[in-house]
Amino acid sequence: MLISISIRCPSWVSRAVKVATPILLIASAGVAFSAPTTFTAGQTLKAADLNAAFANVPTTADLNTAVAKLPTTSEWTSYTVAVTAGTTPVTTTVDGAATSTGYYRRVGDTLEVMIDTVFPACSAAGQLEWSLPTGLTPDAGKLPGAYTVVGSAIVINATTATTKTTTVSAQIGWSTPAVALERGSTTGGMTCADIGNGGGTRMRFSIPIQGWTLNN
Repeated sequence: MLISISIRCPSWVSRAVKVATPILLIASAGVAFSAPTTFTAGQTLKAADLNAAFANVPTTADLNTAVAKLPTTSEWTSYTVAVTAGTTPVTTTVDGAATSTGYYRRVGDTLEVMIDTVFPACSAAGQLEWSLPTGLTPDAGKLPGAYTVVGSAIVINATTATTKTTTVSAQIGWSTPAVALERGSTTGGMTCADIGNGGGTRMRFSIPIQGWTLNN
């Protein structure tokens, strides 16, 4: 003869099991978990309960440690970009209502740069080069080559009324660190002939800098 015994648990026990099961699973995975104490009106407060409730609140030291691990980031800062064709300085102007031809900021160990230049006249021979902010040297040890592609650009040729996209390459090891724009169809960097009088360029690139680390 089979005897069936049915044991009914109070509803609060069932709820406790439902809550405890995922907690146990999390704990078994090695993740620390502490359920907060829920206080009710009129309840006698105990030091142990209060300490447990605030055990997981980050301390000032915890916050300082977390902040110290964040990448060092600066505001965008304007700078005047010096443009040369070979060794000949080329006069450029700002585009539209802009107040500067270049802006840069630091993100960790990397320099981020935006440059927008217009060429009222551009006829000098030689590869065009755009300067970096003064006093900053690219970290060649973090770049896979002497002419690494570090960004992209748009070139507007006013003479032919054409627009072209190209890449920005870092000129590493030169006496004055700079970037150049790749021609694409031929070897070497772009020249005045690729831009023409009244033409312009818009570029954005990122370069690791010597002496900068993630959060120093």
